[in-house]
Parts: sequence; C-alpha cells; structure tokens
Amino acid sequence: MTLISSVQTKKTTKKPQLILNIEGFGVFGDGKTDDGHELRKLFEKALALNRLAKIVFQKDATYYIGKQENHLARGLFMEHVNNLIVEEDNCLSLVDPYRGPFELNCSKNVTIRDFQIDYSL
Repeated sequence: MTLISSVQTKKTTKKPQLILNIEGFGVFGDGKTDDGHELRKLFEKALALNRLAKIVFQKDATYYIGKQENHLARGLFMEHVNNLIVEEDNCLSLVDPYRGPFELNCSKNVTIRDFQIDYSL
C-alpha cells in the first residue's frame, strides 16, 4: 500500500478575480429609474475584460430593470459571457412582468446569486 504524502498541482496563469462594484457605473438603485441600460453596459465591460469578474450590487438597494431595446423578451440579455459572478446583497430587482430578468446565451461559468425578483408594472 502506498500513501500519498503530498500533492503537486499544475501551475496556472489565471488572472485574479476582478471585483466591479456597481456604484460608480451610473446605476441608481432607487427602484424607479430604469437601471437596465447601465447594468447592460456594466455586464459588457465585465465581458470585455476577458477574465474572471464579480459584479457586486449595492446593499439593500432596489433596481428596476426595464426592457432591452434590441431584445424584447428579456430584461438583461447576455451573450458569450464567460467567467462572471453576479451577486446582489439583500437587494430587490423589479422586472417587467412580461419579461424574464436574465437570459444567457452561449455563456459558461456564470453564477447569479442572492437575487430577489419582483415582477411589477
């Protein structure tokens, strides 16, 4: 019987995770202003970084996500998004009841957590 006393791991050249705080990106979080457009720009910025990114929402805020101009079915349509973590901190997202909050297409390694979603007009 052979016991393994150490494990050798392969070195990786992964870049460290980048944290993008939603404050400072023109997002209001007041529940009245449509934050959808600015949120989409933030998601696009995270995608352009081509590395693991985490988007952190402001604690206890309420975000209204209106319709996306060129994609009428979803509030936030994201395509070819990879290595992204989206985390709300006790926040509420208000979404048009005729649309879903998110749609991911051709994406991988995406985590969306701690979201409270309310469908409102």
